[in-house]
Amino acid sequence: MPTCGGAIPAGVYTYSDACADDPLVAARSTCPGPTADGGNLLRGQIVFDGCGFMRRQVALSLNGTVDLTGVCAFGCNTVQTNVRLYVPTATCALTGNACRCTIDYAPTVNEAGPYSLDAGVLTFFGRPDGGARRFHYCVSGSTLTMRELDVTPTELGTSRLVR
Repeated sequence: MPTCGGAIPAGVYTYSDACADDPLVAARSTCPGPTADGGNLLRGQIVFDGCGFMRRQVALSLNGTVDLTGVCAFGCNTVQTNVRLYVPTATCALTGNACRCTIDYAPTVNEAGPYSLDAGVLTFFGRPDGGARRFHYCVSGSTLTMRELDVTPTELGTSRLVR
């Protein structure tokens, strides 16, 4: 996503769609034929008040299975560790000649606080733990596109919201 920034007009922005990152990207480069099935859903809204304050209400749902076969299946504990970087509740176990990971993850976010905009990065200071979340963002008309930059993001990929 290009970092284009822009002023964010006050209003309610509703998630319209998202493109999740592929948690198998590393496995695909070294292991033949990983397969995945399941689905994801991102819903919620972000409200900007026009005075430097925002509220994020987000619900994410990921579920399904991932199978790695052959040589890659024998490091199932390592696979689980890597998948948990994206989905903390994933469980992986060796079944026959495959490492099967089960994903059932439904985090919700309800946080509010001040934010700042600088060079295409929105920094949100309302995390419950007192930390900040950073997002690349782009405003085009009534569309806001965001991608979280944190090491452990609550939103896995790029999201588009409409006002």
